[in-house]
Amino acid sequence: MAGLGRRCRISQLVALGRTTRAHRKGIEAALEHRLSNGLIESVNTKIRVITRMASGFHNPAALIALAMLTLGGLRPQLPGQ
Repeated sequence: MAGLGRRCRISQLVALGRTTRAHRKGIEAALEHRLSNGLIESVNTKIRVITRMASGFHNPAALIALAMLTLGGLRPQLPGQ
């Protein structure tokens, strides 16, 4: 990938090579941490929905607890189940 588009005469490949070199650190970070803008936007949307659900709560700690339960991955065993 280091030499992509350097000696090529196809303008699209030259542009692709320039873009990948300019964004190399971000590309490597996305691959290493397995994060993408789509995942982050998904979490943001879920938080907006949770905030709307919690609009009647009197305490902000209840909103935080609801967000942690919804997005945190914990699935506690409920009584009777």
